[in-house]
Amino acid sequence: MVELLIAIGLLGVLVGFLIFTLNPFTQLQKAKDTKKQSDIKQIQTAADTYYNDINCYPLQLTSTYLNQNYIKNIPTDPDGGSYIYVVDDRVSCPQWNVIFVKLNKSLVTSVNCPLEQLSNCLPTNYSSLGYNYCSVSGQVDCSFINGFSLPIVTPTSGPTSTNTPTPDATSTNTPTPGPTNTPTITPSTSPTPPPFTCTGTVYAKPLGSQNCNSISPVTQCDFAGGSLTCYQNRSGNTCIEPICTSYQ
Repeated sequence: MVELLIAIGLLGVLVGFLIFTLNPFTQLQKAKDTKKQSDIKQIQTAADTYYNDINCYPLQLTSTYLNQNYIKNIPTDPDGGSYIYVVDDRVSCPQWNVIFVKLNKSLVTSVNCPLEQLSNCLPTNYSSLGYNYCSVSGQVDCSFINGFSLPIVTPTSGPTSTNTPTPDATSTNTPTPGPTNTPTITPSTSPTPPPFTCTGTVYAKPLGSQNCNSISPVTQCDFAGGSLTCYQNRSGNTCIEPICTSYQ
């Protein structure tokens, strides 16, 4: 009888362990966390490569900066929204960046975010919003980061807001609620690049060419009425930032 009870107890423990390890929700969360860490590594590598070419980190995580030369596609958070990319937007040539993300299960074997080890170097709402992971490039300005508030990102799979339409002036029917909106979050740290006045030689890809060449006259540039996007610099055969918006 005792042996039977022991066997039943062991079987219960085994079944509980299998349920825990094979829980679809747990496995899905682990898969998402793995993708998030891989995404952040790709973005960081692309941003570092951009820095090696331009001597500045990109102001935004957009194809305007990180084009096909740096990353094929800019990944997005599998839980919804974009990864939070922070640079010092007070300058036109940032020398550091931080990428913040929320992992579903915080890591226990490594430092989740290097900024956690520094004094007063986390955004004001880093913990309260559930952020627990980041990557860092360059020498960060802790005073800037500590005064920064991370945006609230609503997961695409979570509850969403519903628009209440305005009733038609001639209708007596109760209006039907409109479609559910999933808000798109734009990080507050991503300013629009300032207009750039190019001087001297400008570069572009002439129609039918894959190489970046010097352009003359500049009337071929889009800002002067032409059809070509012109750049101030190039690296080898590749046109690089900044993009010319005027010329003198």
